[in-house]
Amino acid sequence: MRASPSGKALLLFFALGVLGTAGCSGSVTVDDPGHIWRTHDPLPVSVAVTRFVDGRPVEERDHVHSYLKSYDYTHDKMYDEAVPIAMARATAEQLGMTHVFQECSYLDLDWAEAARRGLLPGTTPAGVDLVLTAKVKHFSGWRELNLLRSLILLPAGLYGTAAGVVLGNDGGGKVELAEVRLVDARTGETVWEGDCKSDFTEKQRLLETASDNASLALREAVNGLAKRVYEGLAGLSVAKPATADAPPGETPPKAEGPSGGKKPDAAPGQAAPPPREPVR
Repeated sequence: MRASPSGKALLLFFALGVLGTAGCSGSVTVDDPGHIWRTHDPLPVSVAVTRFVDGRPVEERDHVHSYLKSYDYTHDKMYDEAVPIAMARATAEQLGMTHVFQECSYLDLDWAEAARRGLLPGTTPAGVDLVLTAKVKHFSGWRELNLLRSLILLPAGLYGTAAGVVLGNDGGGKVELAEVRLVDARTGETVWEGDCKSDFTEKQRLLETASDNASLALREAVNGLAKRVYEGLAGLSVAKPATADAPPGETPPKAEGPSGGKKPDAAPGQAAPPPREPVR
């Protein structure tokens, strides 16, 4: 039996409603690079972002999507890799775009574990001056699912579902990074520490997902982090330390995807900087 024209239209708008409200799998990305804060005077150091420590609540990691619920939330199974690692990669990519540092890359290293094993210094590749570490306290995105509400409000849900798609639903995201530290790769000394966060709620655009909202919140959090780091370190004489050799039997991991301009060579015979209190 063939569907009537009105039946086909109903199915079309129903499908659009599902697409406009359902979450999808993917990866943590740098949301909308056009809205990234930038400077034109980078600090003369190279930075590697290491794996983030996962400190999120269990319910934030294990949210399960259901069309019978009012909201769709992000959860770890929708991402291609472990969320703290994906966040660290995206943070390194965005910090590279800000030009706060001359180079910024992702380093696949558990800095805390390396410290416990006594492998520091010497675990970072040659050319890396500072290492950025952080703990993830929150990473979530959500979007209101008003599809069922639309179906109930108007007969057959035809116009209600269409309005839900066109006008959009409420949605938002929340990201918080705590214990953010910039550490001297040679000495292990903390030169800057702080935190960053972003929390927003807004009307959603067509086909925007919970995952998109989490990435947008991460972008805004890292924007704030970049500004604070730049302001905190700009007044300091951030000397470029010589990276120590790796201990016997240990091969330094390779940093991924460096970005930024070429760094100047270190001055011959340059002495290590004296110990200093971390900037906040």
